[in-house]
Amino acid sequence: MIGRAAAGVAAAFVLLSMVVVNTHVRGDGNGYYAWLASAVIDHDADFRNQYRHANALFSERYLTPDGAVVPARVTVTGHVENQWAVGPAVLWAPWFLAAHAVVLVRGDDPEDGYAPLYRRVCAIGSLVYAFGALWLSVATARRFGASSATAWSGAVSVFGASSLLVYTYLLPFHVHALAAFTVALFLWYGLGRQRPITLVQWCIWGALAGLMVMTYHLDAVFVLAALPAALSLRVSGARAAVAVRLAGFMAMAVAVGIPQWVGKAVVYGSPFVTGYRDRFFWSAPELWRTAFSSNHGVILWTPIVAVGIAGWCGWLRHRTELWGLALAGAVFYLAVASYENWHGLSSFGNRFFVSWTFPLVIGVSDVVTVVWRRGAVWRAVLVTGLCGLMLWNAALAFQWASKMVPSRGDVQISAVVTQQWSVPRRVVDYARRYWTDRDALIREIEGQDQREWETYRKNQ
Repeated sequence: MIGRAAAGVAAAFVLLSMVVVNTHVRGDGNGYYAWLASAVIDHDADFRNQYRHANALFSERYLTPDGAVVPARVTVTGHVENQWAVGPAVLWAPWFLAAHAVVLVRGDDPEDGYAPLYRRVCAIGSLVYAFGALWLSVATARRFGASSATAWSGAVSVFGASSLLVYTYLLPFHVHALAAFTVALFLWYGLGRQRPITLVQWCIWGALAGLMVMTYHLDAVFVLAALPAALSLRVSGARAAVAVRLAGFMAMAVAVGIPQWVGKAVVYGSPFVTGYRDRFFWSAPELWRTAFSSNHGVILWTPIVAVGIAGWCGWLRHRTELWGLALAGAVFYLAVASYENWHGLSSFGNRFFVSWTFPLVIGVSDVVTVVWRRGAVWRAVLVTGLCGLMLWNAALAFQWASKMVPSRGDVQISAVVTQQWSVPRRVVDYARRYWTDRDALIREIEGQDQREWETYRKNQ
């Protein structure tokens, strides 16, 4: 009964909150979205007209003031670069095509795929995928023994107190809400399944792995979560079938990734070139700063992550088959800490860890379960703490979005704390402007962001 009620409340919340989703395509979102808009509207991979719709910080990297492509951004095939993954375009495709059908019937101008209807519908798609990630996480937590109440408490807490909130409502065209969904889908399907997993199930799991990696390449490390299941094949006596099943897994992963291979081959001349030029410093990872730096340290900005990790350790004590997911999480953290932009540049919290939504929900639900059993006083502390984390996160998100704190670089923690008290008053004014003249508000914020970027670049 509790599970149905919670699911119903979640569904109602999704429907009601659709009206507040930001439909402006900003930053990296332009790269992800351009794959879809160009393919459907123009039937090509020439992104020049799509990039003209981007915010200035993005478009000036690829186009000159007169609309020509910056020479350094032309690939060997004569296309303008697009380093971003193709997977998000695949996930948005049903939503975009539904909007496209309406546009065709009406005879409206598609505006290169940036007409309001396309953006609105695809932004809602990201919202639905974000809540899909939470629902799959709840379903898995219940599979592992959590009650409906504790599982949903974990999901609500992670959503409200993590970076997922921002990348669902403020930046839905960034990849992170979609990445949270594909990781959750992959892990939900395979974890806790009765062993040994059949050949068909391995093939389906491989297809989900392909979708996950095609959506966000860094999430490839979550394939390590399948290691216990792979090793159990030998233990179960299915030794002769190991190669066949793992081959099926890999074949389906590669097959599902065909849009990625084809897209990159067209743009870069090779399916194996992503276009990324970033560097990793594996011998000098920023392990401490990635967690605790004022420059988007994931635990300092979003402490719910620490709660989830603590709870995840609790799950490992009585479900040892989850060691593969723990290994994936460790490798993921090391990869982010070794990345030259470990802080995520213009990031709310550390945006890379939105992919951790699934294990965090399961971990927080374990903490809720343990604390709830300790009596009324501990329950009051728990509820107060989780609600406090969510309120803090929402206020901090407002500070970040409204430029009260810089989007890039270190922030002054004392200033953040002081400014939190002024957020309620400022929210009212921004809400009014968001409803009455959203475009002007977005332009104002983007102008502030442009100036901040110029200052940040000079100081590097």
